[in-house]
Amino acid sequence: MKHYFKYPLLLTIAFLMSLSIVSCSDKDDDPMKVWDYYAIEMMVRVSDANGNDLLAPDVENPLLNTIYISYDGEDYQLDAANEPQKASSRHYEPIWRGCNLVYNKVLSAYCVAIGEWDAFDSDGMVDFYVGGRHHVLSFTNEVIPVNNKGEYNFTRMYYQDFTLISEGKTPVGVYDIVIR
Repeated sequence: MKHYFKYPLLLTIAFLMSLSIVSCSDKDDDPMKVWDYYAIEMMVRVSDANGNDLLAPDVENPLLNTIYISYDGEDYQLDAANEPQKASSRHYEPIWRGCNLVYNKVLSAYCVAIGEWDAFDSDGMVDFYVGGRHHVLSFTNEVIPVNNKGEYNFTRMYYQDFTLISEGKTPVGVYDIVIR
């Protein structure tokens, strides 16, 4: 009778030992980290020569109905009805929203939010129209791998009418249009 229990008992012990070998390790290899990078977006402030915010809702004769962009062969009218909603999950993927009127708390101004582009896009360009005027807004994005675990450094340059206006790592380019 002992003979019948010997093999299942040995198999169970061998199985449990193999689990302990696999699950325990003295050396903790650097686990792969998950990196989430912000999408690239353009924020356009429109003001007069005195610095007054021309996109604010309390401004007389606003330019809101004259604003639109052209991007990738499509025209997008300004959506001033509501601000774009942010993603509800922790994983964030860029969503092209065209152009929307938003109040930017950091800039303390109403802005036209344009985008979004993927954090790894190498460049982007839109034609911005306001009050019968045309401006070219663009960015370039250099992506440099730091290691083979998904960590990257970015160098982004933002241009207004082909003139460099800012450079750095920020995912938001801030453009200032002055209507005289």
